[in-house]
Amino acid sequence: MAKSIGRAELVALLCEKKNLNKQAATDILDTIIKAIIENLSQGKSIKIPGFGTFSVRHKNSRPGRNPKTGEKVEITSRKVVTLRPSPHFKEKLDSKHAV
Repeated sequence: MAKSIGRAELVALLCEKKNLNKQAATDILDTIIKAIIENLSQGKSIKIPGFGTFSVRHKNSRPGRNPKTGEKVEITSRKVVTLRPSPHFKEKLDSKHAV
């Protein structure tokens, strides 16, 4: 399984690639994340060309099962965030020279 990167690594990447100080990079990342959360919570989708579209989807409640005990449980309805990758993004993931 591939290693995931976290917030600190994203900030460091912004600093390196865009020659920013750590505070400026942190502010930019915070602003982007807050804008995404705010718009998704208002039911809006977010389209980032070359990357994809974030949207909120409603999942209905359904019967489930506790994997440890086998007991039947009701999985409550909820909202989930989905990302539909752009064709360019899919192409880059499939290419041998991913960005």
